Amino acid sequence: MSRLAKSLLSLSVAFFTCMLWSGGPDRTAPRWALVTPAETSEMTQPGREVNTGRPKKTGAESGGDEERQRTLRWEAEQRRRKTTLRQACREWSPKAREYLPRSMTDMSFLLVDDRHKALYCFVPKVSCTAWKSIWMILTGMTTIKNPLDIKKFVPHLLHNKMMLVKQPYNVSVLQNKLNTYTKLLIVRDPYERLLSAYRNKLEHGKNHTFWGQYVNNIIKYNKKHGMGANTEVTFTAFVNYVNGFSKPHLNEHWRPYHQLCFPCAIKYDVIAKYETLADDSERFLRLIGAPDYLHYPPFVPSKTASLLPQYMANLSQAQRHDLYQVYRRDFEAFEYQPFGGLV
Repeated sequence: MSRLAKSLLSLSVAFFTCMLWSGGPDRTAPRWALVTPAETSEMTQPGREVNTGRPKKTGAESGGDEERQRTLRWEAEQRRRKTTLRQACREWSPKAREYLPRSMTDMSFLLVDDRHKALYCFVPKVSCTAWKSIWMILTGMTTIKNPLDIKKFVPHLLHNKMMLVKQPYNVSVLQNKLNTYTKLLIVRDPYERLLSAYRNKLEHGKNHTFWGQYVNNIIKYNKKHGMGANTEVTFTAFVNYVNGFSKPHLNEHWRPYHQLCFPCAIKYDVIAKYETLADDSERFLRLIGAPDYLHYPPFVPSKTASLLPQYMANLSQAQRHDLYQVYRRDFEAFEYQPFGGLV
């Protein structure tokens, strides 16, 4: 696609989202628009299942009342998570344009699987390596059947080929996929994700790519604002940088969910959480009709949650207050409580 064509496509998407919000959601608005109160009421009716637009296995079909009950509880939890998200989005509606994708670049974290009519918004530091590996198998990019057999660096090298915005779609086709495909979003506690990114990318210079790209900027920022002149990026210095940097331009490893995956604009069918990742992932795979041999790999939670208190203890009350403001909408939308409570 030529640069001009890409520009026109970007403008079309930006115009479309602006038009969507200038007049408010209506019956002609795409399915990825913010839902209306009527839709929320409909979605929360007892017994209503996740809407995928095509048949899916029920608990009865998979055998046994116990499995059926587990399925019903999972579906009820999904409805509850989505209702909470939509309520949060409505409270932010006076500034709705801030939470809408304005260009194709804004949607570059969406991976598409046309075989199973599915979309997945990958969030760095929330099991994205495992899920990119699964996506490679789903899309036929590899003949490997076990995600664990794919080397960890490979999915990150190839995920561009799976991006929705990299496919040869025009605007109407792209909109139709956003409207009709089964969409997955995975989240975790915002502070745990932030700490995971710091420990993996910046602490002790373990990641040379990030060390060279961000360390000088973080140190300069702290010096400029009289926050210390250390040559090592401590967690405190990193938090100062995150608190003071232009929010829409934060690196994707610590950018808030609402600026990565736009959950107020894109109606995700499944909201998975790190705390229930194994079950949520398995049910999503069965929901989209993934091959019977494909499963989410054995999940061992990281120790980040247990380490969070000692890192947060180094922050002042003012720093914690400012940090909460950066991630406040993520906490509200996905029902997490900030460590130490509100400050």
